[in-house]
Amino acid sequence: ARANAPQPALATESPVSEDGTVYTFKLREGVAWVDSQGRQVGNLTADDFVAGMQHLMDAKGGLESLIQPVIVGADDYITGKTTDFTKVGVKAEDDTTLVYTLVEPCPYFMTMLGYSIFAPMSRDYYTSQGGKFGEEFDNSAADYKYGTDADHIAYCGPYLVTGATAENSITFKANPKYWNADKINIKTINWLYDDLSDAT
Repeated sequence: ARANAPQPALATESPVSEDGTVYTFKLREGVAWVDSQGRQVGNLTADDFVAGMQHLMDAKGGLESLIQPVIVGADDYITGKTTDFTKVGVKAEDDTTLVYTLVEPCPYFMTMLGYSIFAPMSRDYYTSQGGKFGEEFDNSAADYKYGTDADHIAYCGPYLVTGATAENSITFKANPKYWNADKINIKTINWLYDDLSDAT
């Protein structure tokens, strides 16, 4: 592996088209989605990356502007020119093949994949927590529980949020079902809240 080069984690291959606009990712098989207790709630599929990207664009939290000029159809979907997400350049060809189509070559696209906005979201878990897509998205609905606390999130990364206290701390514990669990050296991380009143 080249020094200072991104290394694959959830993907095993990532060929790029000759014109630099189509990125195809072959995903690792057998990656588990788990709840905050580490209980398996599903398996990661390419469609979970599609779901995550659509949710990003539906929720309009602000960071969607990073991909708005980059991915085909993103601008039209975000601005409401189309409500058809199938026109956006992120597709699951099958359970393990994910394809991004870009407006034009973007030499730094692979580094963008480290942004949280490219994270997958378990479509099945999201909908089981009241989540909806497109024009039906409504995070104020009474049955919308997804992401409202650490116990209403599905995790596929190296850590689970096992405790969160507002204006105090967030505790992350190693995910025992992470695909590369043997390589997690730091087992617990505590993020402490800082109200910035103490300059030191």
